[in-house]
Amino acid sequence: MSEEKYYTPIIDEFRVWFVYEVKRNEIWTRTYINRKNPDISRIQAKIEDKKIRVKFLDIDDIENLIVTKIDPDGCFYFEDNDKNELCMSVSGRAIKIVDVEMNETRFSGQIKNRSELKVLLNQIHVKCI
Repeated sequence: MSEEKYYTPIIDEFRVWFVYEVKRNEIWTRTYINRKNPDISRIQAKIEDKKIRVKFLDIDDIENLIVTKIDPDGCFYFEDNDKNELCMSVSGRAIKIVDVEMNETRFSGQIKNRSELKVLLNQIHVKCI
């Protein structure tokens, strides 16, 4: 995983359930988009003022989204909705998810944050906890 912990998002990343932090009175508070029509102009202004940040994906995010076991090589094992065993390997921001039995890649690419990982897991039929 990356040494940098946070980044400034672009407005295109914001969607329902997107998790981010807002700076209010010098304190960062975690929040998320919880309605279909957020005030985009307000969010954009806060981004420009450096009052919004997003935490990069880390090990805790992965462990909190999926039930896993981790092997000594750092591969996260979990199951999809059909009980197929999957293995997720992480290198920096690059993630690869492989169906263990079929030796078939389900995903290979960059994931920046928890919200992106959650969308991906839903797309490959993995129930998040």
